[in-house]
Amino acid sequence: MVDDDLAMMDADAYENQLKPWLGVRRFAWADEHSRPGPRGIRCVPRRLHEAFVNRANQRAITDEEERALNLPGDEPDWHQRDVYSRGKRES
Repeated sequence: MVDDDLAMMDADAYENQLKPWLGVRRFAWADEHSRPGPRGIRCVPRRLHEAFVNRANQRAITDEEERALNLPGDEPDWHQRDVYSRGKRES
C-alpha cells in the first residue's frame, strides 16, 4: 500500500475503538494492511479511516461499508455483533 493510501490514526483509538467496530476477523485484515507510525500513531488504510470517522455513532461497521471497502471474512450483521466484549472470540 502506498503512503498516500494511508491515514494517521491515534494508536489507542485504533486498538480500543476501531477493533470493536470492525469485529475480530475484520480487525485482523486491518492489522495486516496498516503499520506503526510515529509514537502513538497507527497508519491505516485511508478508506477504512474515513468510514470509521464518518460512522455516525454506529456500534459497528455496516454491511454496505464492508462491501465498499472489499473487506474479507464473514462477520455477523453489524447490529448483531457483541462489539464491546473484551477477550470474547467471534465464531
